[in-house]
Amino acid sequence: FWLRQTETMTRGLSESEGRRKLLEEKYLMLFDQANYAILLVAENGKILEANEKATHLYGYSKEELLSLTIEDIREPTAQSQIAGDMQRVKQKETQYFETIHRKKTGEVFPVDVSSRFITVEGQGFFQSFIRDASRRKKIVQELRESSEALKKAQHLANVGSWYWDMQTNEVKWSEEMFVIFGLPPETQGLNYKIMQEFVHPEDRERVEQITQEALKEHRTYSFDARIIRKDGIERDHWVEA
Repeated sequence: FWLRQTETMTRGLSESEGRRKLLEEKYLMLFDQANYAILLVAENGKILEANEKATHLYGYSKEELLSLTIEDIREPTAQSQIAGDMQRVKQKETQYFETIHRKKTGEVFPVDVSSRFITVEGQGFFQSFIRDASRRKKIVQELRESSEALKKAQHLANVGSWYWDMQTNEVKWSEEMFVIFGLPPETQGLNYKIMQEFVHPEDRERVEQITQEALKEHRTYSFDARIIRKDGIERDHWVEA
């Protein structure tokens, strides 16, 4: 969604570059009222222009920001990546990348950058839309930790979880499901029919009847059934879905 928004703004700003006199007012409105920090950077890395959002993001006044280079707002360990980032932007219409920036206070934070290289009257510039990625990174980390905690809990309890997409008939298993059924975790092409084949022949009709009734009534269902693992071992399991 963010990339689509920045691409839309890029098109608007690009139009302004081509018809500056006619669209100057629209350009300035887009630039100053954007929800993202926008920097115009020279090929030597000097910051030539910045919108109001950029001053808020980095904690500098506009005058201070325009006295800096892109290296000044990069976290030291990420400064060596600048040349490579610029080269990749030049080679592509719009380049998206992640890096680490630094505020006036010295605080470092992750950013998402959508950048493009433009030429105006023979001079090249980098036009970058920058978003603080701290919240996104935090959510991703929390999801990762939650996923790892679920895996550990399922392993300790010998409980697996699965998801059945009834439109595609695709079935997705948690890691512990592969352990329960004795299948290697890289097994591909799982579907509901394959799952049924693991159910003991004497239990299949009953399990299918319970499943279909639950689907018809749109309700939770549970049952106990015997499964026959890939290695031929028979086990009793409780299922709820």
